[in-house]
Amino acid sequence: MSACLPQLTALFHLSRELVLIQAGWLAGVPYWDAKQAIARHVLEDAYATEAILERLHELKATTAEHKQVADLEEWIADLAGGDDGDAWLRTLYGVLKPWFIARIEDYLSGSDPVMDEPSRSVLERVIETQRAHCSWFARFRPRFSAWETAHSDRRLEEVRSRLAGANLVEGRLVLTGGAARGVDWPRFSGIAAVRRDRTFLTPDKHSYPREGTTFAEKRFLVFWNHVQEMQFAESLATILHETREMPWAFHLDLARHMADEVRHAAMGQTRLEQLGVALTEVPMLTHNYAFRGNLDPLERFCLMTFVMEASSFERKRANVELFEAEGDEVSALYESYDIKDEMLHVNFGHLWVPVLLRVYHDARTIAELTEHCRAQIAQVITEYPAAAANMLKR
Repeated sequence: MSACLPQLTALFHLSRELVLIQAGWLAGVPYWDAKQAIARHVLEDAYATEAILERLHELKATTAEHKQVADLEEWIADLAGGDDGDAWLRTLYGVLKPWFIARIEDYLSGSDPVMDEPSRSVLERVIETQRAHCSWFARFRPRFSAWETAHSDRRLEEVRSRLAGANLVEGRLVLTGGAARGVDWPRFSGIAAVRRDRTFLTPDKHSYPREGTTFAEKRFLVFWNHVQEMQFAESLATILHETREMPWAFHLDLARHMADEVRHAAMGQTRLEQLGVALTEVPMLTHNYAFRGNLDPLERFCLMTFVMEASSFERKRANVELFEAEGDEVSALYESYDIKDEMLHVNFGHLWVPVLLRVYHDARTIAELTEHCRAQIAQVITEYPAAAANMLKR
């Protein structure tokens, strides 16, 4: 057991790092259908990471979450660097996830199949999940636009070279030969601006649809707003990437929160398509991501849960009543599912905002922080009155 624990701990931290870096890249991947898949993969990887940690706790490795694997975060950030979404997808699914699978296989080759069977069972499921992700990408072709950049063998060979000289040994990241070399692209530090398929309409903040008067117009606006929740998910993903100091349980909840918001966008897309409206016909908003990116992660999370989501229930319940009154049971069901999800997300705020305040040594009370976040939105609405409808979740 003593030999396995450091390796299993290192696998936990590697799995956790992959969750965080995938989330950090979500806004930088331009393809709508890839974003939907990535959100599912992040959540599945988060569940896998949680399973590894639970096994470590069963083995009484109670401090495993807090141990460090030296240089791991920076090394992954180097591999994920640059601003080319295509190159990142090929790196992640073509070489990085297969390398992760190989490290798990190394562990399995050295663990006892009887004594360590519970660990092996967990890790075999992780391998199955990772292989499914790689198989998805091998088949993936963007639905709404063509690949943006040509396949770069040089970039992939550089990453493969670094991975070939990297291993986990006794719980440490060991880099030999080319693994420690620098790369020709900057280290990944986050995505400044949201990207969308080139076929999508991305207007300025004054040109999105206004409140309608007919039932059809109002229904369209509800589900168009749901489509825009993709950028809400992308903002949550930045929090996931930027809060390594937080407990793993926060990252697990945030992965669920982010995946829910991508699902809401998919629900909006599905309902609009059922109503005969193609995704390429509607404006795609991206400016709220930039606004939220100017806030630190603590304020961003408080704004999104205690202000934006908490203020949405009256409007969403009114939508359900409208749909039911018009006999639109499908739309009412969509909106009802959304409400239940948002209740969970506000509960995440109640659970984690106090912890964020403590971890980041912020002396404000929850009430003071919430009022500050409300003031941030009020300022934007004052400067851009037309943005008012979209600054609060619909």
